[in-house]
Amino acid sequence: MSGRAHKSEILGKLPGIKQQGFGMRCWDHLCAISRDAVIDRKNIPTPVSEQLVKSEFLVDKLNKLMNIRNIFMRLVNFSDTRADFSQTELESIGSFLLEQNIEKSIESQRKVSSTQNL
Repeated sequence: MSGRAHKSEILGKLPGIKQQGFGMRCWDHLCAISRDAVIDRKNIPTPVSEQLVKSEFLVDKLNKLMNIRNIFMRLVNFSDTRADFSQTELESIGSFLLEQNIEKSIESQRKVSSTQNL
């Protein structure tokens, strides 16, 4: 399931009334890979290549992507739609993602075990 289906579990309400959501926010996708991974960028689609980042270059890529020059300018720039979460919301999102990963991993292991026992 997507985060949208679980938004009430993950995000709080604005001034206690309106449920926050994930829509109307800018999202960028990156895939951090091991520094030892071999990437054949010539033979993969450019959009995929642009999202692959070796772990040691991740901070540089994020800084370039986020382009945060001045926190004040970000606060007064209403066209900036990057996600802005409180510390509590970030912890909630992290916990949710970890739980999903653990649950899927356990489910996959059960399926593998049950097929091996046949």
